[in-house]
Amino acid sequence: MTIRLSVTACLVPLLASCKLAVIATSGGDIQSASDTRNCASESVCEFAIAADDFNESFTAVPRAGYAFKHWAAGSGFICADSTNPTCVASNVGLGGIDGVLDFIAGDHINYAMPLFEFVGTDSDGDGLQDHLDDDDDNDGVLDVDDLYPLNPDLTCPAQYAQRTNSQVLFELRDAIGRENWEDVACHYRPDAFVLDDQGILLGHADIIAAVQSLNDLFNGVNPQVIQEDIFRDTARVLYSLDAGWVEIEDGVRSYVIEDGVIVAETAHGLITFNGPPPEQN
Repeated sequence: MTIRLSVTACLVPLLASCKLAVIATSGGDIQSASDTRNCASESVCEFAIAADDFNESFTAVPRAGYAFKHWAAGSGFICADSTNPTCVASNVGLGGIDGVLDFIAGDHINYAMPLFEFVGTDSDGDGLQDHLDDDDDNDGVLDVDDLYPLNPDLTCPAQYAQRTNSQVLFELRDAIGRENWEDVACHYRPDAFVLDDQGILLGHADIIAAVQSLNDLFNGVNPQVIQEDIFRDTARVLYSLDAGWVEIEDGVRSYVIEDGVIVAETAHGLITFNGPPPEQN
């Protein structure tokens, strides 16, 4: 669909010229034919139009789980209601019309915005969209309990022996040293976080190595399985053993324990060990 811009449709705004605002919603990106006017998802991109030589094609490109529906309609919107994913905006040759060049030099704006609809994805090909499927990778483990809900090849043993707090800390440090992230993720899931009456951590899932960092390192890690509040609880227990011993970093914040209070700071990394694991009484 080609839109020839006239005195009622020039393009989008900056300060004192005709302009076109291309709006990309969360469902997709906008690719320009020239590759110089692309607009990424969740962005508003403005392009000045200073003469009657503007000619560009904008194609709506849906992201995974979305489909292009149509171009938005409304006052100032070009390609309104078009179901063609490509919108062509051009004012070439209109400069000879009386008043057009003055109009282009003015402060006017037009818009182009594709609309996308969520259709979902079907990771395991079982005919159920992931958002409706309790087991997206069809590996027999429900998504809510699956560390890797979209990858049937990544699993963790069902059970681990109980560990004391010191044992867990030694194992965790060793796993981080080897950079064996799968071991860390499998061993320190928060689904069995328990404190006994002495404040000792029990279970096979006592400490998670850097909640956010694991989410970044493991593509597809289930955020329902790895929870940041478990980190905070663990840090409080560590403080009760040795206030200056551990600093927990999750890739965005650094939880430094000061006077029994966890203080959030900008930081990166995993877990910084400030000494040997504390002795248990």
